[in-house]
Amino acid sequence: MTVENDEKLLLSKENDLTAIIVKSDSVCVNGNKIVETGVYWYRWYILILYSCSSALSSIAWNSWGPIESTVHVVFGWNTGTISLLSDWGAIIFLLFVFPSSYILDVFGLRKAIIVSSFCLLIGTGLRCITSEPVNATYLIHTAQIIIGFAGPVGQAAATALSSTWFPSKQRTTATAIGSLSCYCGTALSFFIGPHLVQDFDSFGIKKGDKAYEALVSKLSNQVMRFMYVQFGMCGGIFLLVILSFPHKPPKPPSFTSNIERVHFLSGLKSLFKNPNFQLIAFAYGLTTGVYSAWCSDLALNLKEFSIDDETASWLGFWAVVAGAISGVALSIMADFLGALKLLVIMMFIVSTASFGVFGLICVEVIPKSITLFYFTSIIGGICLNGTIPLFFELAVESSYPVAEGINTGAMTFSNNFYCFLFLSLPLIPGIGTKWMNWFLVASCALCIPVMMVFKEKYKRLEIDISEKLDFPINL
Repeated sequence: MTVENDEKLLLSKENDLTAIIVKSDSVCVNGNKIVETGVYWYRWYILILYSCSSALSSIAWNSWGPIESTVHVVFGWNTGTISLLSDWGAIIFLLFVFPSSYILDVFGLRKAIIVSSFCLLIGTGLRCITSEPVNATYLIHTAQIIIGFAGPVGQAAATALSSTWFPSKQRTTATAIGSLSCYCGTALSFFIGPHLVQDFDSFGIKKGDKAYEALVSKLSNQVMRFMYVQFGMCGGIFLLVILSFPHKPPKPPSFTSNIERVHFLSGLKSLFKNPNFQLIAFAYGLTTGVYSAWCSDLALNLKEFSIDDETASWLGFWAVVAGAISGVALSIMADFLGALKLLVIMMFIVSTASFGVFGLICVEVIPKSITLFYFTSIIGGICLNGTIPLFFELAVESSYPVAEGINTGAMTFSNNFYCFLFLSLPLIPGIGTKWMNWFLVASCALCIPVMMVFKEKYKRLEIDISEKLDFPINL
């Protein structure tokens, strides 16, 4: 094997990239310029910091669904108001995901995450100003919109971070941790909200009772304490990002990490012309978008089946936590074994069956059992959330050399479109909530044949592997 032959491997009309040669995993040669590669222990700190910011974004977005019975009386909201507050995240995401991807692609990770964490700080701060129902409602709507600006970076920057900081054998794992952190935030919101804010329905007090006004005042104070906690956490993360989040590592971690990606607009156009990418974006968006919206409205959904807020919150919490754990475990496995497409199809088959049983329990075709509720929702969550990092890596690999932030932005656009659709349906008068479980089952089932048609490709990984030379370079 010669250096000239290796250089030819990288020259393609599709990519139009500069040839780069790699020695093992440590030295690259770009033309006549030597570029050393390396990995740094603090890449894990960078990943954790990003993950914390992403998780806080989801906690702030999903603050209201888990405590919906209490905010009904504290602020005088109806079901439509709570759905709209959740819907703002999806609406803003759809409008600003591609501008956010542009910022990520052109200005880099540091500036994108600074903007994202600043929006979180301002949004959570607005909610702390007052608890007076009318003024608080306007401020909270405004805050949810601003918090929505943090969503695209929180959901779409994981692949860019893993490519910038992690070697090829750790990319899928790093993507899993970063991308699933927002879902862990959703899970934590199911845990933190009901534990800081008591459920109004659990007191058995009605309007007009002597203790009603005192109880509403007490619950209002608890809601504000919940807001203060979030604001303080967002402030701490913002300071850490400003002080310690670097632009990029001193040396690139892998061969393809050092290759310039195609221009933003060219990359975006290529995604819309890539039918393989469109298939995977549809499958990812429909399943995970519907599932995240279903989790957000879980308390509302299960109320019609006489399931209280606390039980619904725990169902959502354990389903998402189990899914996050499975996502990391599957990603570690995928880093060594590959076969991402097969794993995704298997997860869809099991999730369809699990949520199908969950729906049958709700309509009492199968006898109601809290144990079975937990089992089916957790298995379904394991399967759907477990596919998220696999989808992201498949999307990046199949669309390379489009920048990671662009293709992941397009994927999460699809996710939030279906999330928006699902969360908007309860605003239709008289529609109820009994359709929610079957909408989720249908979305999982539909995407099984879609993934079978998808052609699995690993363009980026193949370049990384093919350019590892088996002879030393004299420097």
